[in-house]
Amino acid sequence: MEKKLSKYPVGRIIIASLLVVIISIFLVFLIVTGYAFYLAFEARGAPDQELIGRFAERFGSGYTLPIEVIFTFLAALWVKRRSLPAKIPAGFIIAIGVIIIGLLQALIFDDFFDTIDLLWYGLILVAGWIGGIPWKFANKLTE
Repeated sequence: MEKKLSKYPVGRIIIASLLVVIISIFLVFLIVTGYAFYLAFEARGAPDQELIGRFAERFGSGYTLPIEVIFTFLAALWVKRRSLPAKIPAGFIIAIGVIIIGLLQALIFDDFFDTIDLLWYGLILVAGWIGGIPWKFANKLTE
């Protein structure tokens, strides 16, 4: 039976966009939780909540978008594997989805928007574009 490929696998694009945002939040959560456990073991009791809060705020705002850049590239490689080449790579559409979800998340949680975020959103677009273009060696990475 022949596999049917489409230019834009919409289901995979939506799933990949959501997974990129969820994984980035989960990784930040795991790191902050690990830091809280470290402080608890060091204090041999209840850790300093203010210290954990400052670390979570600083780490979460500084590393969520770089993690999204990396996972957007990987998600674009994953989706590209099952789609036909198109004028606009599917990875670019994934990147747009990640940015929209990120902006909605910032709007819902009253997160502030820095000018540096524009740079990170641009890097997310570039990572999606590069991950979505058909490379000869990329097929070996995703097999």
